[in-house]
Formats: sequence, C-alpha cells, structure tokens
Amino acid sequence: MGACKYCGQKAGFFSNVHKECEQKNENGRSQIIQKISDFIIDGGDSGFVENNINGLAGEAFIDRDGLSELFGQGFDTAIARLTMDSVISEDAENKINEFFKFWNKSLGGRILLGESYSKMLKSVILRELLHGAIPTKLDSLKQDLPFNFLKDEKLIWTEKNIAYCEQKTRTYYQGGSSGISMKIAKGLYYRTSAFRGYPVQTTALVSYGAGTIAITDKYIYFSSQAKTFRVKTDKIIAFHPYSDAIGFEKDGASPKPLLFKNLDGAFYYNLLTNLTNIN
Repeated sequence: MGACKYCGQKAGFFSNVHKECEQKNENGRSQIIQKISDFIIDGGDSGFVENNINGLAGEAFIDRDGLSELFGQGFDTAIARLTMDSVISEDAENKINEFFKFWNKSLGGRILLGESYSKMLKSVILRELLHGAIPTKLDSLKQDLPFNFLKDEKLIWTEKNIAYCEQKTRTYYQGGSSGISMKIAKGLYYRTSAFRGYPVQTTALVSYGAGTIAITDKYIYFSSQAKTFRVKTDKIIAFHPYSDAIGFEKDGASPKPLLFKNLDGAFYYNLLTNLTNIN
C-alpha cells in the first residue's frame, strides 16, 4: 500500500497521493504566488506576509525548496504585471528591493533569479534613460569585460552569446563569353571579343560568431573570436529593430549594414535611440 507524497499517510493500493492533499497543495501554491506578487506591487507588513505564507505552506505540504520556487514564480508574476504597459517606476523598484530583503530573510539566501530579473533591470535602465540620466547599475562590471574602456565611460548594458553579422554584397556576371577565333584565310584569324556579361549582385548576412556586447554612454563594443570592434553611438545614422535582433548603419562613404542577433530587439532599440538623444 502506497503512502501519500504530501501527508505521508496511507493512500491505498496503486496510489501515492490523496486527491484532497493534492488539491490543498495546488491551492496553496496559487495563493502563495498571488500573495508574493501582491506584496511586491502593493507593499505591506513583511512580518504579517511571512507568517501568512508560512501558514499556507504548512497547510499545503510545501517545504523550503518548494517555497523558494514559489517566491521566484511570485516575482515573475509581479514583474510581468509591472512591465505590461510601462517601465518600472522608482517607487516600484524600491518595493522590489524590499522584497529581495524579505526573500533573503525568509529563505536564508535561497534566491534564484532568472529572466524576470533581467527584464526588471532592462525596464529600470530604460526608465533612467527616459528621464535623461545615464544608468550606472552595471558600471562595476567593466573590469570583467574584454574591452579597453575610456577612463570616464559608463557601462550601461552588457550581454554574452550575442551573434554579430554584416551584410555583404557579392557580384557575379551572367551571360559572359570568352570569345572565339575564326579562320579567315591561311595564317589569318579573327577573334571575337571576350566579355563578362552583365553584373548580378546578391546580398547575404555573413556571421562572425557569438560574443560579448557592451554598451556604454559613448560606444557599442563587441568581441568574438572572429571580430572585435567598437562603434561610436553618435556615428550611427539609423537603427532597424527586429524581435530578436537590432540592425544599424554607420555614417560613412560606404556604410555596411550591421546586425546583432539573439537579443531583445525592442530593449536594444529603446536603449540606443534614447541614449543617442541624451548624447
């Protein structure tokens, strides 16, 4: 006879769960996620919220590891709500920071941050740019990057595993001829002219592999095994956003369209266009 994986009591033959215990667990999980999300957005008494959550966890058979997972899901839900229509406000950012302290206190440092944390950070960076300020939250990471930054540069954003491509134009000739020789008389030949035909041009994106990108208040940097360069942001004359890429064109006699892929195109477009407006 199997035992219920939630309460540990006998669950009957060929079963390892009581339906009632399973329902309690599902309801408790949903309530904890909602309470955490509400606490992040609305604030409140952290002691009261903690007692409430611990009570729900006990009734729903949720252990510390399960509670840590729910804190993360509650955080994900809150960030999705906060970034649905606008950037995260300064007040909301302060509440999030209070939540991190609460999370750390409640679970003894079991903080696992993923995509939602990056989403929150992007939103805060855009808010500061929209207010005319240069964000410096990531400036301390400069020493860990493979770039020779200028002394007074401020690091705004950096990311790894970004693919870099350049648009190349290739030309080939169609309908050409190498010419022919015709005998006119003994020892006398006439050769028709050789010609290359008409030119046909094709364009294609050439990849230079994945690498690290860094955006400062002055330059865009990129480094991969195949390519390392920097571009001054005020030399960019056009941006082309895509869902997972950002393209741009530099000022110059024969500018080549450049493209970064495997990234959040909307974020990079907003970051770079607002940065150029400040500069």
